[in-house]
Amino acid sequence: MIIRTARLAAAFTLVAAVMLAGCSRPEQADSKAGDSAKAPAPKSAPASTTPTQAPTPPAATGQVAEVGDHVKVHYTGKLEDGSVFDTSRKARAPGQPITPLAFTVGAGEMIKAFDAGVRGMKLGETRKIVCPPTDAYGEYNPKLVRDYPRAQLEQQLGDKVEAGMELMAGGGQQVKVTKVTADTVTIDMNHPLAGKTLYFEVELVELVKGH
Repeated sequence: MIIRTARLAAAFTLVAAVMLAGCSRPEQADSKAGDSAKAPAPKSAPASTTPTQAPTPPAATGQVAEVGDHVKVHYTGKLEDGSVFDTSRKARAPGQPITPLAFTVGAGEMIKAFDAGVRGMKLGETRKIVCPPTDAYGEYNPKLVRDYPRAQLEQQLGDKVEAGMELMAGGGQQVKVTKVTADTVTIDMNHPLAGKTLYFEVELVELVKGH
């Protein structure tokens, strides 16, 4: 889920974050993980092949979303040029149901501006929320673009490194290879949406009071 909070670990400022902290191809990470190391399934993608839908808890008329409330929203996120970068209104994969995004208001699960924008919404309401970089994924940081020895990185990965490739660094953060020369690999550790203003249209489809 692209709008869930993403934190850049301090280790990203070290070479070890990419080269010595379990850096791997995303598909390699999946194949190496045992049952005890599997990441929890996203809330929007139930693991069961025959999911059952629980009854939707009723919300009293006039109630609004507040800190501590459990909500579900449908959203569409766009960039300044109008292109859609994420939406809950389409299935994440073939055969999966279309499900809203579930989170707890004020729990730090969402980017700051998105979380704040949902507060005060009524059940069934649709709202436009603008998220500047400072309240989303931060400004683009040139210091997070670094060069690493190509031979050492390819030895660790067991594969050839190419520009455009995404790698999994320590902590599960995906980083992108932006340039490859004979001796070095340039890796950008900024979030893909860093430095961008995000525009959301959000509909509150479920509200369960947390207190």
